[in-house]
Amino acid sequence: MRDTFRPTLESLEARDTPAVTVSLADGLLSVSGDAAANSILIAQSGSQLVVTDGATAVGTFDGAAVREIWANGSGGNDRIEVAESISLPC
Repeated sequence: MRDTFRPTLESLEARDTPAVTVSLADGLLSVSGDAAANSILIAQSGSQLVVTDGATAVGTFDGAAVREIWANGSGGNDRIEVAESISLPC
């Protein structure tokens, strides 16, 4: 008797690509949007700086490690807001 081959499918984990990317290098917090309309907020929560895109947090950083903020919406009808409590060069 011969075994019968039965193919199956397995679902993959989510592979979402964030619309907003953030990085921290040498004290520079870099925030970049994509071609879509981004709503970026850089806010302070205690000693942390939190970057959100709409309601989604995309990065949290130690505020003491950030000396400067650079943000670029990269097209689209973007809104970029830095909270008034943050007193860093932007």
